[in-house]
Amino acid sequence: MYEKDYYKILNVAQTATKDEIKDAFRQLAKKYHPDISVEKNAEVKFRKISEAYEILSDDNKRFEYDQLNFVEDYQVDYASEGQIFNSGYLLKKIPKKMKKGPLLTGKVKAKLTSLLFNSAISINLFIEENCSSCSGKGYVIFNKKKYLCDNCQGLARFEVEKTVQFNVTNFKETKQIIILKEQGNDGYNGGPKGDIKLKLILKRNKS
Repeated sequence: MYEKDYYKILNVAQTATKDEIKDAFRQLAKKYHPDISVEKNAEVKFRKISEAYEILSDDNKRFEYDQLNFVEDYQVDYASEGQIFNSGYLLKKIPKKMKKGPLLTGKVKAKLTSLLFNSAISINLFIEENCSSCSGKGYVIFNKKKYLCDNCQGLARFEVEKTVQFNVTNFKETKQIIILKEQGNDGYNGGPKGDIKLKLILKRNKS
Protein backbone atom coordinates (compact mmCIF):
# COMPACT_ATOMS: atom_id res chain seq x y z
CA MET A 1 0.00 0.00 0.00
CA TYR A 2 1.27 3.48 -0.82
CA GLU A 3 1.94 5.72 2.16
CA LYS A 4 1.38 8.98 0.29
CA ASP A 5 -1.87 10.56 -0.83
CA TYR A 6 -0.91 11.68 -4.32
CA TYR A 7 -4.28 13.32 -4.92
CA LYS A 8 -3.79 15.46 -1.84
CA ILE A 9 -0.22 16.36 -2.85
CA LEU A 10 -1.47 17.72 -6.18
CA ASN A 11 -4.60 19.15 -4.55
CA VAL A 12 -6.96 17.37 -6.94
CA ALA A 13 -9.98 15.12 -6.44
CA GLN A 14 -9.79 11.35 -6.91
CA THR A 15 -12.07 11.82 -9.91
CA ALA A 16 -9.77 14.40 -11.54
CA THR A 17 -9.21 14.09 -15.28
CA LYS A 18 -5.76 13.78 -16.84
CA ASP A 19 -5.94 17.41 -17.99
CA GLU A 20 -6.84 18.57 -14.47
CA ILE A 21 -3.94 16.58 -13.04
CA LYS A 22 -1.56 18.02 -15.63
CA ASP A 23 -2.71 21.58 -14.95
CA ALA A 24 -2.36 21.09 -11.19
CA PHE A 25 1.15 19.71 -11.56
CA ARG A 26 2.19 22.48 -13.93
CA GLN A 27 1.09 25.19 -11.49
CA LEU A 28 2.92 23.54 -8.60
CA ALA A 29 6.01 22.86 -10.73
CA LYS A 30 6.25 26.54 -11.66
CA LYS A 31 6.23 27.37 -7.97
CA TYR A 32 8.59 24.69 -6.65
CA HIS A 33 11.01 23.71 -9.43
CA PRO A 34 14.38 23.94 -7.61
CA ASP A 35 16.14 25.71 -10.47
CA ILE A 36 13.67 28.59 -10.64
CA SER A 37 11.94 28.67 -7.24
CA VAL A 38 12.73 30.91 -4.29
CA GLU A 39 10.55 28.89 -1.91
CA LYS A 40 12.10 27.12 1.07
CA ASN A 41 12.46 23.34 0.69
CA ALA A 42 11.52 23.75 -2.98
CA GLU A 43 13.52 20.69 -4.02
CA VAL A 44 11.77 18.42 -1.51
CA LYS A 45 8.34 19.71 -2.49
CA PHE A 46 9.13 19.37 -6.19
CA ARG A 47 10.17 15.74 -5.71
CA LYS A 48 6.87 15.02 -3.98
CA ILE A 49 4.70 16.61 -6.64
CA SER A 50 6.77 14.99 -9.39
CA GLU A 51 6.27 11.58 -7.82
CA ALA A 52 2.54 12.21 -7.55
CA TYR A 53 2.38 13.33 -11.18
CA GLU A 54 4.35 10.30 -12.40
CA ILE A 55 1.72 8.03 -10.83
CA LEU A 56 -1.50 9.90 -11.52
CA SER A 57 -0.69 10.92 -15.10
CA ASP A 58 -0.15 7.31 -16.17
CA ASP A 59 -3.37 5.30 -16.54
CA ASN A 60 -1.80 1.97 -15.54
CA LYS A 61 0.12 3.36 -12.58
CA ARG A 62 -2.90 5.31 -11.41
CA PHE A 63 -5.13 2.23 -11.60
CA GLU A 64 -2.59 0.22 -9.60
CA TYR A 65 -2.27 3.03 -7.06
CA ASP A 66 -6.03 3.24 -6.61
CA GLN A 67 -6.29 -0.53 -6.24
CA LEU A 68 -3.48 -0.76 -3.70
CA ASN A 69 -4.95 2.03 -1.62
CA PHE A 70 -8.60 1.11 -1.71
CA VAL A 71 -8.62 -2.71 -2.01
CA GLU A 72 -7.30 -4.79 0.88
CA ASP A 73 -4.73 -7.55 0.33
CA TYR A 74 -4.28 -6.66 -3.34
CA GLN A 75 -0.91 -7.85 -4.61
CA VAL A 76 0.98 -7.22 -7.81
CA ASP A 77 3.56 -9.76 -8.97
CA TYR A 78 6.52 -8.11 -10.66
CA ALA A 79 8.54 -11.30 -11.12
CA SER A 80 7.56 -11.85 -14.74
CA GLU A 81 10.00 -14.11 -16.53
CA GLY A 82 12.04 -12.45 -19.23
CA GLN A 83 11.18 -8.93 -18.13
CA ILE A 84 12.75 -6.42 -15.81
CA PHE A 85 11.36 -3.16 -14.60
CA ASN A 86 12.36 0.44 -14.38
CA SER A 87 14.96 1.92 -12.08
CA GLY A 88 12.45 4.09 -10.27
CA TYR A 89 10.60 7.33 -10.85
CA LEU A 90 12.60 10.06 -12.47
CA LEU A 91 12.95 12.06 -9.31
CA LYS A 92 16.71 12.01 -8.79
CA LYS A 93 18.52 15.28 -8.31
CA ILE A 94 19.88 16.35 -11.67
CA PRO A 95 23.69 16.71 -11.57
CA LYS A 96 25.12 20.04 -12.67
CA LYS A 97 28.18 18.48 -14.32
CA MET A 98 28.67 15.87 -17.03
CA LYS A 99 27.94 12.45 -15.58
CA LYS A 100 27.34 8.92 -16.81
CA GLY A 101 23.76 7.67 -16.69
CA PRO A 102 22.71 5.78 -13.54
CA LEU A 103 23.17 2.01 -13.44
CA LEU A 104 20.10 -0.04 -14.31
CA THR A 105 19.82 -3.50 -12.74
CA GLY A 106 17.52 -6.44 -13.21
CA LYS A 107 17.09 -10.20 -13.20
CA VAL A 108 16.48 -12.48 -16.18
CA LYS A 109 15.51 -16.16 -16.10
CA ALA A 110 15.88 -18.44 -19.11
CA LYS A 111 15.56 -22.16 -19.80
CA LEU A 112 18.64 -23.86 -21.20
CA THR A 113 16.53 -25.75 -23.74
CA SER A 114 15.33 -22.47 -25.25
CA LEU A 115 18.95 -21.47 -25.92
CA LEU A 116 20.06 -24.62 -27.73
CA PHE A 117 19.43 -23.26 -31.22
CA ASN A 118 19.46 -19.53 -30.46
CA SER A 119 21.68 -18.16 -27.72
CA ALA A 120 20.28 -14.63 -28.00
CA ILE A 121 18.01 -13.27 -25.28
CA SER A 122 15.85 -10.18 -25.81
CA ILE A 123 14.28 -8.30 -22.92
CA ASN A 124 12.10 -5.23 -22.54
CA LEU A 125 12.94 -2.59 -19.98
CA PHE A 126 12.39 1.07 -19.22
CA ILE A 127 15.25 3.54 -19.48
CA GLU A 128 15.56 7.20 -18.57
CA GLU A 129 15.80 9.40 -21.65
CA ASN A 130 16.61 13.11 -21.56
CA CYS A 131 13.92 15.51 -22.71
CA SER A 132 14.92 16.68 -26.20
CA SER A 133 13.55 20.18 -25.65
CA CYS A 134 15.62 21.08 -22.58
CA SER A 135 18.44 18.50 -22.91
CA GLY A 136 17.48 16.92 -19.62
CA LYS A 137 17.58 20.08 -17.50
CA GLY A 138 13.88 20.57 -16.81
CA TYR A 139 14.01 24.22 -17.80
CA VAL A 140 14.88 26.44 -20.76
CA ILE A 141 16.60 29.82 -20.80
CA PHE A 142 15.08 32.77 -22.63
CA ASN A 143 16.39 36.32 -22.31
CA LYS A 144 18.70 35.12 -19.52
CA LYS A 145 15.75 33.83 -17.47
CA LYS A 146 14.88 30.24 -16.61
CA TYR A 147 11.45 28.92 -17.53
CA LEU A 148 9.86 25.55 -16.89
CA CYS A 149 10.18 23.28 -19.92
CA ASP A 150 6.79 22.86 -21.60
CA ASN A 151 7.68 19.49 -23.09
CA CYS A 152 8.63 17.62 -19.90
CA GLN A 153 6.88 19.89 -17.38
CA GLY A 154 10.14 20.20 -15.43
CA LEU A 155 10.75 16.45 -15.03
CA ALA A 156 13.83 16.66 -17.30
CA ARG A 157 13.67 12.98 -18.30
CA PHE A 158 11.15 10.46 -19.56
CA GLU A 159 10.75 6.73 -19.09
CA VAL A 160 11.00 5.04 -22.49
CA GLU A 161 10.51 1.34 -23.20
CA LYS A 162 13.47 -0.28 -24.93
CA THR A 163 14.37 -3.75 -26.15
CA VAL A 164 17.95 -4.92 -25.60
CA GLN A 165 19.55 -8.17 -26.68
CA PHE A 166 22.57 -10.15 -25.56
CA ASN A 167 24.05 -13.57 -26.33
CA VAL A 168 24.67 -16.29 -23.77
CA THR A 169 28.16 -17.75 -24.20
CA ASN A 170 28.57 -19.62 -20.92
CA PHE A 171 26.16 -22.49 -20.45
CA LYS A 172 27.93 -24.10 -17.49
CA GLU A 173 27.27 -21.44 -14.86
CA THR A 174 23.59 -21.30 -13.90
CA LYS A 175 24.03 -17.89 -12.26
CA GLN A 176 25.86 -15.17 -14.16
CA ILE A 177 26.27 -11.41 -14.21
CA ILE A 178 25.82 -9.78 -17.59
CA ILE A 179 27.01 -6.20 -18.15
CA LEU A 180 25.68 -4.28 -21.14
CA LYS A 181 27.96 -1.28 -21.48
CA GLU A 182 26.35 2.11 -22.16
CA GLN A 183 23.01 0.69 -23.28
CA GLY A 184 20.94 2.02 -20.39
CA ASN A 185 19.87 5.36 -18.97
CA ASP A 186 20.90 8.59 -20.68
CA GLY A 187 23.82 10.47 -19.19
CA TYR A 188 23.62 13.95 -17.67
CA ASN A 189 24.91 17.08 -19.40
CA GLY A 190 26.38 15.19 -22.34
CA GLY A 191 27.67 12.25 -20.31
CA PRO A 192 27.61 8.69 -21.71
CA LYS A 193 24.71 6.31 -21.27
CA GLY A 194 24.73 4.16 -18.15
CA ASP A 195 25.34 0.41 -18.03
CA ILE A 196 22.78 -2.34 -17.59
CA LYS A 197 23.68 -5.01 -15.03
CA LEU A 198 21.67 -8.21 -15.28
CA LYS A 199 21.64 -11.26 -13.06
CA LEU A 200 21.10 -14.16 -15.46
CA ILE A 201 19.67 -17.40 -14.08
CA LEU A 202 19.75 -20.43 -16.37
CA LYS A 203 17.22 -23.09 -15.47
CA ARG A 204 18.17 -26.69 -16.25
CA ASN A 205 15.67 -29.33 -17.26
CA LYS A 206 14.47 -31.66 -14.55
CA SER A 207 15.57 -35.23 -15.16
